[in-house]
Amino acid sequence: DRALEQYVLAFQIDPHHEVVETKLRALAETRDDVKGLMLKLYEKAISEADGDDVVDVRVAYLGRIASLHEVSEDHGAALDALLRAFALVPGREELLGELERVGERSGRLGEVAHAYQVAAEHSRSQTAVAFFLRSARLLHKSLGFADLAARILRRALEVDADCAEAWADLEVI
Repeated sequence: DRALEQYVLAFQIDPHHEVVETKLRALAETRDDVKGLMLKLYEKAISEADGDDVVDVRVAYLGRIASLHEVSEDHGAALDALLRAFALVPGREELLGELERVGERSGRLGEVAHAYQVAAEHSRSQTAVAFFLRSARLLHKSLGFADLAARILRRALEVDADCAEAWADLEVI
């Protein structure tokens, strides 16, 4: 436990030190007490992030939090972290796949679809349409909510009346 204390101290001094984080993470994956400690350290690193890359740093730590929860199969907590990251950077393509994968595992795809709708409402036209399409497809194909999916597709068409994908999806529904 002395070594653990030293690694924690080193992480607090420099949370970007890869070797220290790797050692702590390995311990966290096998010991619940260390997992809880790592989650607190990650949250602290998020709150103390500053500089030009503050958003990227926060998103990276949120990804680490999600990953740590995934190791222990706490998919709900993993999704919570990913949704926080998505709120910071909704345009990150790699995050979308993770959201849907973890959303499905946690049984919370409806929340992912809702997050896409919120992002759509705060995005420019083509990005908004893409989020509306993703939301509608999740709701229809994964959750079976055809009526709600159709409403969202109509919302996409309000933004871009010529969107062939939205028309095609609406036709299928």
